[in-house]
Amino acid sequence: MAQYDLPAYINFVYKQTKKEINYIGHSQGTIIALASFSLGRESTSEIVSKLKAAAVLSPVAYLSNMLNEMSRVEFASSNPMAEVNTADQRTAAYLGGICKSVQGMNCFDMVSSFTGKNCCLNATSFDKFIANSPQSTSAKNSMHLAQTNSGKFTKYDYGIGNMLKYGQTTPPLIL
Repeated sequence: MAQYDLPAYINFVYKQTKKEINYIGHSQGTIIALASFSLGRESTSEIVSKLKAAAVLSPVAYLSNMLNEMSRVEFASSNPMAEVNTADQRTAAYLGGICKSVQGMNCFDMVSSFTGKNCCLNATSFDKFIANSPQSTSAKNSMHLAQTNSGKFTKYDYGIGNMLKYGQTTPPLIL
């Protein structure tokens, strides 16, 4: 997302408007921007030059301080699902299997298992919240976020494939 998607979005909007862009990112949108702006590519300065301003709200780069069970569960690399979508029956079955295998998992409150305890959700707002969140994402993105529980924000960790992908045994640091 940092290397290809965000630059493509920025280039598309700039090409259509011919104006500098105000970028606002929230949560993962902030880390995508910060990573994209710091990748050290020649095209990075070209992308940044198309921005008027960037606002980063609630940046998330590390999950190591999250103390709930789900933040410590990684989707297995053998997981055949390309998309993690809680409305999809395959994802629901996969998460149900995790719930049964992880001691202390609160499967009746799956949202809190992902996000931690939320002070502001109540019976009135919960239906609206759950209809829109969590959004679907790729399984690779979910695995990459789970990898941040080490306290370091690195490129995706391919395990034994790191040497082939990056020329080193560990993934390079991003920030």
